[in-house]
Amino acid sequence: MPAQEAPYTVMGASAGAGDLAIYHRLATTKANQDLTVMVHQVNSAEVWGQAHNQSGLHPAVKAFYGPLPVGLDGIEFETSLPPTSGRPVQGVVHAWYASSNHAGLVPGNSAFAFIPVLIRHVRYMGPLELQRGVDVAL
Repeated sequence: MPAQEAPYTVMGASAGAGDLAIYHRLATTKANQDLTVMVHQVNSAEVWGQAHNQSGLHPAVKAFYGPLPVGLDGIEFETSLPPTSGRPVQGVVHAWYASSNHAGLVPGNSAFAFIPVLIRHVRYMGPLELQRGVDVAL
């Protein structure tokens, strides 16, 4: 994910403006949420997402509402952008769809949506990550 100039404006809000809600994404051993992706997210202040099953029809950023659970690897972030539908519920996955203007399409790669975020915490302690892992509150 290339770094891009910030802040971005989506639906009239940018990261750091207005009321911020806390969300998290869990780490996986797949390329969509591994240590490399986490580094890109911290550097770009963006979280990206694809369409379900990579169909490309409706790219969306997906994340759980609430803080990163203790003992689980992933990222915790804040955003002022509300998810596309529904009220945030603790532990439930919410989505920001680019087709509804709740997320932007990544310039030059319309298969991905993005939202501007403030990264709060990263934890990657799993066996496939750094020797001693990383657990940093930002």
